[in-house]
Amino acid sequence: MDINSESGLRVLAVNILGRFLLNNDKNIRYVALNTLLKTVQADMNAVQRHRSTILDCLKDSDISIKKRSVELCFALINASNVRTMVKELIFFLDKADPEFKSYTSSNIFTACDRYSPNKRWHIDTMMRVLTAAGNYVPDDSVSSLIQMISETGSLQAYIVQQLYKALKDDISQQPLAQVSLWCIGEFGDMLVAGVVDEEEPIQVSEDDILDLGESLMNATSSSQVTKEYALLAMVKLSARFSPQSLERIKKIVIPYSQSMDMELQQRSVEFGALINTYNHMRAGLLERMPPMEKKDTDKVNNGELTDEQLESREISIPSTQNESKGLLDILGDGDFTAPVNNQPNKSEPMSSGGELLDLLGGLDLSAPPTVAPTIQPMGAPLNSVPNLMDGLDALQPMTTTATMNLMNQNTDLLGGLTNNIGAPSIPPIMAVDKDGLKVEFNFEKEGSAPHVVNITLKATNSTTNPFSSFIFQAAVPKTFQLQLMSPSGDLVPPNNSGAITQLIKVANPQNANLRMRYKFSYSTGGSTVSDQGEVNTFPANMFT
Repeated sequence: MDINSESGLRVLAVNILGRFLLNNDKNIRYVALNTLLKTVQADMNAVQRHRSTILDCLKDSDISIKKRSVELCFALINASNVRTMVKELIFFLDKADPEFKSYTSSNIFTACDRYSPNKRWHIDTMMRVLTAAGNYVPDDSVSSLIQMISETGSLQAYIVQQLYKALKDDISQQPLAQVSLWCIGEFGDMLVAGVVDEEEPIQVSEDDILDLGESLMNATSSSQVTKEYALLAMVKLSARFSPQSLERIKKIVIPYSQSMDMELQQRSVEFGALINTYNHMRAGLLERMPPMEKKDTDKVNNGELTDEQLESREISIPSTQNESKGLLDILGDGDFTAPVNNQPNKSEPMSSGGELLDLLGGLDLSAPPTVAPTIQPMGAPLNSVPNLMDGLDALQPMTTTATMNLMNQNTDLLGGLTNNIGAPSIPPIMAVDKDGLKVEFNFEKEGSAPHVVNITLKATNSTTNPFSSFIFQAAVPKTFQLQLMSPSGDLVPPNNSGAITQLIKVANPQNANLRMRYKFSYSTGGSTVSDQGEVNTFPANMFT
């Protein structure tokens, strides 16, 4: 088919190959299938006419013919025949040998993802494949199905009910158990409430779900990964179910803190600490997950990319990831953004210093240096710098003011051998001053990254009552990057007798003006106090 041919002759050749599929000789049938597989890209419609004959080859006892038939069937799937083809392939999957199950199930997932007519059919087909392929479903198909369920909000109650019924019938299928446990952990309250519009809801109690999860964790057929899914589901259900179920969940989770498996032991210890020590944070940490982002794969429409996808390929610009993106939604300000600097960066001059200059902060040596008197070495720390730069002829002799600044920067990178006295100080600011709580920001630039500033938060309490369970959250515009480190504690002592400190790292790659949205909460006198606001009085010289 590599030779240019007339369409009429090509169709005639495909018809002849189709008749070969009816031949009793297995070798002729194999050659016909192999040739049609190569031809399908050249003339899809001509091969489609023989689809029923190709599907009959799936029932052949010869493994080679069966393999070529499966490959050809997947090559023939498009938006118009996806229902029929997938139905036949699932029938084949039910009775297929183990060596075919993994390949067939994975490709059915891919075909449905590309050509599914609607979400309901897609979900029903995926669950049917899970039960038909059993333990032969690949791990990436499990994660792909979980991602799809997370973004299908209108069908989540229906999905968790169907998966619960399938899992109750057979707990030995690990992929089915993993997807079901994830859904039960996320949407277990929907299962108990019976809020299913698509079909008759079933009556399920909290104890029924916990019984199923416990039986999975104790089953000898459950793999380590399945038990990890079950542990996580049990902990999530502690935030979904009534408080009466919490004690039973603790009895299920805590014993695994002595498990011989390190992963299960670590998860059990962490979950036990969350339930016992940090119970005030449990509800917030175990909230439902937002829809997962899908991998950037190109979906096709009848074998071709759409015009919108082609345009997005041409104009797509990678966006900067921001750890505080999720917090912006919590704080209720979806438009909290900053202007993006679209101007191109000025190109830095090339020099023989090469990578060393990049390491030392991108010093601009394009301006002519000002000649200063020769400076003699004063001690070992000063002499260590020229040794580092041996062989860099363009940086010799080291007799200029610019070079001395370079040396000062370098010694800071080497452990603070000299103090950068000339660096401008950043004055602190008072971010919060309300009801006896004061939150002060102190600033310090990070020497190795000029666009990064370390903000040390200091929280004090001037009232006579202590502030317990103190939590401070922050969010910045999307052009920044923010990292909140762990605080020194969660108790703010009274009468200014102590303080809580917390390090906040802020990166400003586009040198924009910084604004920060914050939210804090604490407990005092038996009540919980929470507030939020915005800080827009940051010093102008923070990132200069």
